[in-house]
Amino acid sequence: MKLKKWMIGFLSVLMIISTSCYTVHAEERRAYINDDYVNVRTGPGTNYSIVTFEYQNLTKSTPTKVNIQVQRGQAVTIIGESGNWYKIRVYFNGYAFKGYTMKTYITPFNLDSAFEAEMNREGFPESYKPFLRALHACFGNTW
Repeated sequence: MKLKKWMIGFLSVLMIISTSCYTVHAEERRAYINDDYVNVRTGPGTNYSIVTFEYQNLTKSTPTKVNIQVQRGQAVTIIGESGNWYKIRVYFNGYAFKGYTMKTYITPFNLDSAFEAEMNREGFPESYKPFLRALHACFGNTW
């Protein structure tokens, strides 16, 4: 019995922690990328370097670096602004990265109340909704 209560408590905490990745704070806004292969930079300007993801390739002795690029339709979170640049949080290979992208490449979501109601009626989990909103924003009711 104690093990069962402990397991329920543990799973509850785990569920709260896992859903916190998808929390959007009041000043944050969801958006999507409206162009192909958009760089994410370390600062608000093209003079800043591109944010990189480093991993150990098993066939090489040195780590491999990959530039973080976001693609058309990818959901991002706007967490700040600086001139003509948005500071965003984006997920790449399962990791969260923060960086800057020009505002022209990002379209904030305009919530469609009918689409939101449909997602709720269908029972989609909150973690799916940013991606479904991006599809809806890019393709409307055609998908």
